Amino acid sequence: AAGAVGAIFSNNTTVFGAGITGSTLIPVAQLTATSTTALEPEAAAGTLTVHIGPSLEGAVLDSSTPDVVSPSSSRGAHGSLGWAKPDVAAPGTNIVSVASSTGNGAQSLTGTSMASPHVAGIAALVRQAHPDWSPAQVKAAIVNTATHDLYTGANRTGEVYGPARVGSGRVDALAAVRDTVLAYNADAPEQTSVSFGVVPVGASPVTVAKKVTVANTGTSATTYATSFTTSTTAGGATITASPAQITVPAGGSAEVTLTLTADPATLARQIDPTQAVTQSGLDREYVTRLTGRLVLTSGDSELRVPVQAVPRATSELTSSALTFADPVAPTADLTVSGRSLDTANNLFSFATPLVLAATSPKLDAVDPAVTSPSAVDSADLRYVGWGSTAPVAAAAGDDPSTGTLNVGIAVDGEWASLGAAVTPNVDIDVNGDGVNDYQTYVKKVADADLTIAWTVSLSDGSTVGANFVNEFAGTVDNGVFDNSVVVLPIPLDIIPAGSTPTLSVWTSSIYAPAGASGVVDKVAPFTVNPYDPPLWFSTNVGRQTSLVDGTTTITAHKGTGAAGVKGLLLYPQNATPESRVQVIDVAVPAPTATTTTLKVTGGTKAGQQQTLTATVKPKAAAGTVAFFDGTTQVATATVTNGTAKATTTLPGGTHSLTAVFTPASGLYAGSTSAAVTVKVSASRTSTSLSLSPSRATVGTPVTAKVTVRSETAPVAGATVEVVEGSTVVATGTLTGTGLTGSASIALPTTLTAGRHAFTARLVGTADLAASTSSKATVTVTKARPTFDLTTPSWRLPRGSAPTFTATVSGPSGAPTPTGSVVVLVNFQPLHSFQLVAGTGTVT
Repeated sequence: AAGAVGAIFSNNTTVFGAGITGSTLIPVAQLTATSTTALEPEAAAGTLTVHIGPSLEGAVLDSSTPDVVSPSSSRGAHGSLGWAKPDVAAPGTNIVSVASSTGNGAQSLTGTSMASPHVAGIAALVRQAHPDWSPAQVKAAIVNTATHDLYTGANRTGEVYGPARVGSGRVDALAAVRDTVLAYNADAPEQTSVSFGVVPVGASPVTVAKKVTVANTGTSATTYATSFTTSTTAGGATITASPAQITVPAGGSAEVTLTLTADPATLARQIDPTQAVTQSGLDREYVTRLTGRLVLTSGDSELRVPVQAVPRATSELTSSALTFADPVAPTADLTVSGRSLDTANNLFSFATPLVLAATSPKLDAVDPAVTSPSAVDSADLRYVGWGSTAPVAAAAGDDPSTGTLNVGIAVDGEWASLGAAVTPNVDIDVNGDGVNDYQTYVKKVADADLTIAWTVSLSDGSTVGANFVNEFAGTVDNGVFDNSVVVLPIPLDIIPAGSTPTLSVWTSSIYAPAGASGVVDKVAPFTVNPYDPPLWFSTNVGRQTSLVDGTTTITAHKGTGAAGVKGLLLYPQNATPESRVQVIDVAVPAPTATTTTLKVTGGTKAGQQQTLTATVKPKAAAGTVAFFDGTTQVATATVTNGTAKATTTLPGGTHSLTAVFTPASGLYAGSTSAAVTVKVSASRTSTSLSLSPSRATVGTPVTAKVTVRSETAPVAGATVEVVEGSTVVATGTLTGTGLTGSASIALPTTLTAGRHAFTARLVGTADLAASTSSKATVTVTKARPTFDLTTPSWRLPRGSAPTFTATVSGPSGAPTPTGSVVVLVNFQPLHSFQLVAGTGTVT
């Protein structure tokens, strides 16, 4: 608050994870949980008096927090690669040291950078006391003499931390300098500590022995009692030390045997009692470790060697091939069998069925001097599969987009902790335009043991999805430690229904070979249909995963394209990378083949009906038959007892007929008959012609009536021609029904005077053969013209020159008269002139 002369921060932790920034204006102090509890009542009552000021700058006064671990101190490696860490614990919280560039000023810092100088200083003192010792011997002295336990509570109360958090214990500089007897890993002296690593425990009990060398650099023999003190447990697994007592001669050595015994019947998944069971309200992920220390006791003297083992119960699961009973069977049983884990001991074995999408060859070996082979192996893709829970959601009555698209990955080697050194990635091109829209990658939640498949938009970087890998948090062993298979759930609400996104799967690592830009391995992009997958599964725990407890049946549902895929099974609890992945055949029986034959009977002339008979075998195949003339469908019929019949009338010409069978059930395949050639000849015809009238003057209309009779084919619509000599003078179209038709055709009115002989002929078609009538004649006589002579006045004075106009016209329809006109006066020719358009004028 404004005007304060100092500030005091309360706290609910036993030890500070870090210091506080402080203020340049007023003094600031921080209380531990113990001090807060003690002082809070007086502060609330207003009776608390505090001395705070510059004289206390940098002071650390709390006698209640010796040997308490800083919350920022992490657990070490559990032996995945044969090493277990840490070796020791050392002071590193609120360490007051000189502040740079201040002369004699102080500063308080926290972290490994504070603890490691303590150990380095002790190492220097040990080396000063024993200048001929090797680095391994110096290390052994520091580790062996770090015999001070560390606790979860203040004043050395609560649970005692085991080697996974503090190694052998808190260092003791004086004891390390005085030590002359060294105990260390006989097979790897540079480690000092003993790691059994990850030990698969299958169907039978497992016994593994490790040796510890005890070397006496002193001048007198020393006798030690040997024992193993257990810090964390894994059910009934044990580590024992033998012999119970050793005597180490001066300048000599002795051996202690540590024996790990793990029986699958008594193994259990247990958490380190110093670990919080939940983080952020969720069950944390953890490794079940059997840890403790080999303790060598001689009088009041004690030496320690940290020991860690991860006995892991393993399943031995396999699946049968997936076989659908027949082509239309909607489901089939996928049977997972073999040795599963004992659920009574909090051990669970799972199987995740997927559709195989891609395989990848093993990468070339890398030079250990350049990068980590184990990291590369754990990013070396071997198999990629996918599955979708959209149909599962739909079957449950939910929106399919509430499901997930699940990408399964199997790599060549084991990762120690997924999402740390190795990251699986999936790029998602939703619309197939070649541009990735989203990316899903694996990364742990900051400051928590929760491994998440994060999905982000590549357009703006926003997070659009966060799902537990393998569907589960730390409630069960979900395969994020010391494993080689993982499933990345991708939210389907980013993929519109009907989309077929393209997925690109790749792995990255900080240990990727040089020049790889962080990419270790990748497979070719592949396209999926999450809303209509070829296979989907009804599982018994997660939507994509089944708990396997004894022989377990998973129902597989067949979708589009199931006959062309293989299945991919992931078993995270199996013992080895090779056994954790299985490719299975998917057998969808082909439909029963059918044969179709076609027989054509009936007339062979146009207009006659043909009967099309298709015979389908086997006789039990139901369905329909479509009959085609070339590519044109001419009839359909239902198959009854293996036969389908239809009738049609084919036009004249050559026809290629086929019968196409379409089954009513997927049990049978369709079939097409061999082509049957049918030749249909044109119908014979006869044509007759009559003319009316048979005599006419020029210009008078004459009608030709053409009648056609057909033997088999209808004639309506056919074309007939009226011909004089070789010239077509008129055409018409037949009308009528059935086999007879007629056409009345007006002949040209331009027929000249004389006798004209005409024939009528039917223009042949594919259906009708051409035919010609006998001749019919018409006699055309000249038309009698009318003559009209006009003048403006018939009375004129003598000597006038009158103008006469002569107009000559024929009957209606006759041609315009031509020729000359002679003007007579008293029957004597006076003048002549030519008609123009039937008219002439003379003056």
